[in-house]
Amino acid sequence: MINRNLLVFIFFLLLNLCDAQISNVNPKSIFELIQTQAGVISNLQSVSDGKGGVYWVFRSVASQTNFSQIQVRYTAQNGKEQWVSPAIVTQSKFSQHNPIVAKDLSNGLIIAWEERRDDSLETDIFCQRIDIFGQKLWGDSGICALQLSGIQRCIEILPDNAGGFYISWIHEIDHNAEKDIGIQYLDLNGRYKWDKSGVYISRAKGTQVRPVLALEPGKSVICIWEDYRNQQQWQLYGQKISHSGNPEWEKDGLLLLPDHPHNQRNPTIVGDGYGGFMCVYEASGLQTEATDLYFVRISRIGTIVFETIVCSFSDNQLNPNLFKFGSYVYLFWEDYRKGNADLYWQKMDLYTGKALWSTEGQVLCSSPGKQTNILITEGDAGTFWAVWHDFRQSASQLFAQQLNTDGKNLGELNGFLISQIPAEANFTITANNQGEIWVGFLNDGITQLKISTERKTKGIQTSANQRIVYAHIAQIVIADGQRNDFYIAWQDFRRGEKEPDIYMLRVSLLGKPLWAEPLAVCVAQGEQSRPVLLAKNNAVFVVWVDRRTGKDENLYLQKVDSSGVSVWPQNGVPVCTAPRSQNSPKITETNQGIMVLWNDARNFETHGFDIYGQYYDLMGNIRWAENGIPIAAGPGYQTTPKIKQVDDQKIALSWMDDRSGFYNIYVGKLSLQGNLLWEKALAPASYNQRNQNIDSDPTGIVVAWSEDRFSNKFEKICTQKITWSGEILWGERGQLVCENYGKQTYPKILIDQSYGAVITWIGEQNPVAKNSLVIQRLNLMGKPIFHSNGLKLGENLPENPQTDLLIYNNTITAVWIQQNYTGNNLAHFRQLDLWTGDPINQNTRILDDPKIVHQEIISIYKSRVYSIIWIEQTDSKQAKIMMLNFEQSKY
Repeated sequence: MINRNLLVFIFFLLLNLCDAQISNVNPKSIFELIQTQAGVISNLQSVSDGKGGVYWVFRSVASQTNFSQIQVRYTAQNGKEQWVSPAIVTQSKFSQHNPIVAKDLSNGLIIAWEERRDDSLETDIFCQRIDIFGQKLWGDSGICALQLSGIQRCIEILPDNAGGFYISWIHEIDHNAEKDIGIQYLDLNGRYKWDKSGVYISRAKGTQVRPVLALEPGKSVICIWEDYRNQQQWQLYGQKISHSGNPEWEKDGLLLLPDHPHNQRNPTIVGDGYGGFMCVYEASGLQTEATDLYFVRISRIGTIVFETIVCSFSDNQLNPNLFKFGSYVYLFWEDYRKGNADLYWQKMDLYTGKALWSTEGQVLCSSPGKQTNILITEGDAGTFWAVWHDFRQSASQLFAQQLNTDGKNLGELNGFLISQIPAEANFTITANNQGEIWVGFLNDGITQLKISTERKTKGIQTSANQRIVYAHIAQIVIADGQRNDFYIAWQDFRRGEKEPDIYMLRVSLLGKPLWAEPLAVCVAQGEQSRPVLLAKNNAVFVVWVDRRTGKDENLYLQKVDSSGVSVWPQNGVPVCTAPRSQNSPKITETNQGIMVLWNDARNFETHGFDIYGQYYDLMGNIRWAENGIPIAAGPGYQTTPKIKQVDDQKIALSWMDDRSGFYNIYVGKLSLQGNLLWEKALAPASYNQRNQNIDSDPTGIVVAWSEDRFSNKFEKICTQKITWSGEILWGERGQLVCENYGKQTYPKILIDQSYGAVITWIGEQNPVAKNSLVIQRLNLMGKPIFHSNGLKLGENLPENPQTDLLIYNNTITAVWIQQNYTGNNLAHFRQLDLWTGDPINQNTRILDDPKIVHQEIISIYKSRVYSIIWIEQTDSKQAKIMMLNFEQSKY
């Protein structure tokens, strides 16, 4: 016979070992709102968002590791940064170089870059698509645009205006001087439309460089390049590639100007609208060493329509820009006829190539000092913007000018100053679709300049570091992801206290985020709050309360797939935008869709709040009336709906109802058509009942609530069970759960394996123990099984208690936040044996750090793993979502 004292010793030893296991499990951060990363940035480019804002794309090199990433910042039309931190285009561990960028059809952008992966010496071209929320749409690592050996250099990216895009590239083989040229074509989903190796434009001997692209109306693409295959001079060659990837001109390219003995360099081209193109290029090696500009138009079959000289004035004319506007072509260039570089422009006829202004060109800027690197973009109503680097008065500056198509300066003579700029800095310009432009350059960060149509400049300086966010998060909710994962959503204040948004993340059971970045579910104007989640069919539905229209609260809904992409329109679809407010949303699933219920004040002046609902199929189509139908409506107030569903025929609804002049708890059975098949008060009486919580199973519905029938000062917890036919099982007025002195509120109830229930509440176990968390198990008849007045789990909970309850197998898990001896709120949990109430673990505090405050705890159980999730607020400046998980088998 085993010694009894030895058994007791072994029992307490096992308890201590269990506690040690729990305390040694380290919580992990699954999301952190604050980020910092120092870096040096280069290769700045910009592209319009199509709504007046601008994306800034750049290469960032970490100061300590020399590791480089391609990143994106997004500035809205009002000058406000839309993302807390730059979007990272790839999670690759290898450095990225030389980004090029283009706008997509959804106000996002396409980025291509060069990267060496797998520690090889070969450089490949990769692409990524970034949406307006900063989300990566082509996977964490992007896609490989070309699958070739050797080294590929990306040169230009050109949208096809139908969702796809072309990339021109140069192929270097064995690092030799010979280079070939090709084009790749991908669709909006990043799939190859041609061969995975692209289409070679030229594989001729010698060197081919500087390919430039233009579209033609027949959906072909034209490529022009500099070619040195004859080893005597640089010549211009061209090729047209059909939409299906077939060359339409000569193999290895068509020699465009066969009878010209001079060098032809630095071409810039634009489609002529008839299947051909126009080109201006630098011609050198004629009668002098000076470089002149020539203008040529090539037909759709590759023949010369006309060729004319733009400017052959003394000294050099360099760096041409070409812009087509209607039936005319506008040329801009640097001109050295007076020694220093000045800026000139010319208007040419599209059909004849004839210069329409002076044959010497028209002066744009001839101030003392040199003017270089002119960039041109379209303004509004027949105007251009010109921006250039200006060194007048020995200063390094950016100047700009507005021009109209008749050759008139709309601003001051020789332009107007917009900013000082470092002498070696490059700059970029982008039209914002509203007649204004964005100008950006690097100066210990990104200097962003917005130039208005009145030629006024507003500057914004963005640090090269990721911006530190002083913000918090709140209202976390979770949903089982139906795999070894779950979804978590929250209210996010990164855009300010008055502009909280809804964000979401998919997380594995081990705490690993399954998306590279959280999804911005809704970043509309105004306040978004109180998200509710439901996962179904490898997607998750999110409904939230939204104030985008002003003071009233409305409801919106979004469907998100498992890869983190919003399925329905940006910022969600409206559930209800009826007059006055809608709030307290609840969501449940059916076989064919989802059902949303809410508080509704549209009839407030006639009979107060009502409960309305809406039914959606899985495609997002509404099945009931627009803005929902009344479920429980008048007389009096019907508020705080709670919903539980077993199947399509067993959907339970409960609410608070004051039709008697007091708040009573009602329960009803809801059909798929939105009708209450029956409804009844649980205990109608002249006292108030509040804070109901429900659960259901195939046998019926259990409800717990607090009521003040025993004392006007102290509420008590009561419970009731109702069959699906509406029969009350636990007495006419339900069962009183606890007879202790003091107030009892905030019940939570779950049906257990024996069709009884487990219930927790906040009570006063004695006059000293304020806000204690108490637990009780009820049998099939609603009678207590544990201690007559329940078992205390914790005390000193907040006034607005944050608790959660789970039952799986033979274990009850309760989680909560309570105040520590230091005054901080910290996360706790405890597991109890379902049958006896005996504790499985004693040490319930997860952490003990006086610098940390915990908030809003929730839990989930899946695949024998318990996960506890909470918000950790280190201080007012830093917020994290933390997670602790442990396997059921340990206990």
